[in-house]
Amino acid sequence: MNFQGQNSTDAFHGKSQSKAMQSLYKDSVPLFAQIIRNNLKPSKYTLVDFGGHKGELVSELLSALPEYEFDSTIIDKGEGMEAGVNAKKIVGDIINNSLPDKSADLVLLRYVLPWDAYENQKLILNEVKRVCKTIAIIQHQGAPSDNPKPLQEASLRLWSGLVPTLKRDHGYFTEATKIEKWMQELGMNFEKVEEKYVETLSEMFTEKFHLNAQEAAATKDILKGCDGISITTWIIHA
Repeated sequence: MNFQGQNSTDAFHGKSQSKAMQSLYKDSVPLFAQIIRNNLKPSKYTLVDFGGHKGELVSELLSALPEYEFDSTIIDKGEGMEAGVNAKKIVGDIINNSLPDKSADLVLLRYVLPWDAYENQKLILNEVKRVCKTIAIIQHQGAPSDNPKPLQEASLRLWSGLVPTLKRDHGYFTEATKIEKWMQELGMNFEKVEEKYVETLSEMFTEKFHLNAQEAAATKDILKGCDGISITTWIIHA
C-alpha cells in the first residue's frame, strides 16, 4: 500500500487537476522560494528536507532558485528517488536521524506532521530545531484552530478503513495553535508567514490516492461539514 498516495509524485510537483491540490502543493514552491530569497543571500548552503519523499520539493526549489547552490539531503522512510534529483537520500525515521546538531543551513518540513502519530509530532519539531543552523520552513496541514474536532474525528474514521485505500495506522490533523504551543515549549523562534483555508479536502484525497467512485463518495460523506483544511506556514530562525 502506498501511504503517500498513488498520485503523490505528481501532487508533490504541483501537477494537479483540482484547485485544492494546486493550493496545497503548487503554491508551496513560490512561497518557499520567496522565503529563502528574503533570508539567505545567493550562495551555497546545506539543505535537509525531512519527509521529502522522492525529492519532488527539492527538485522544484532547485529549478526556482537557479542563483543558489544546495548540498541537499532528503530523509524519508520510503525508498527511491526521482531520476535527476541532485540530492542524497537517507531512508529512515526523522526522529532517529543521525545528522549532527546545527548541520543544515536550511531545513524543510512540508506537510509531514499530520501523517505521523500525534505523539511523534512534537519530537519531529524538536529535530527541526536540533538540525537547523540558520532557518527552517515548516508548512502544516491541520484542522481549523477555532473548531478542530470535526475534522480530527472524521479523519480518524477515514484512517480506520471505512475507505480502504486511506486505511493507515497513524496520522492526526493537529491544529496550528497546538503546533505553535509545542514550538514555544521547545524554545523555537518562529514567525507565521501564511495561513489559509483550503476547501474540498475530499478532492485532494480522491486525486492523490486515486480513489474509485465508491471510495470518493464515502470520503466526501465522512468529511461532510468539515471538508477543508487549514494550511499554516512558519519560518524558524535558529
